[in-house]
Amino acid sequence: MNNQEFLDALSVFGVMVGLANYRENLTQSDKAELMDKLDKQTRDILIQVEQALEKQNEMLAEILRRLST
Repeated sequence: MNNQEFLDALSVFGVMVGLANYRENLTQSDKAELMDKLDKQTRDILIQVEQALEKQNEMLAEILRRLST
């Protein structure tokens, strides 16, 4: 193998490594996007649960108030 063939092989190898890195970066980006969506959904669910608990606390307070009178 002469120098030019070696350099050509090295270039092809470099492109293959670059493509593998690009694919991995896309995968990591997809994972990050998915985690962001899950975080938002979790926050939204927690807000809804907190609101429901607040309403229940208000109802329980009203029941206790009525029972104590």
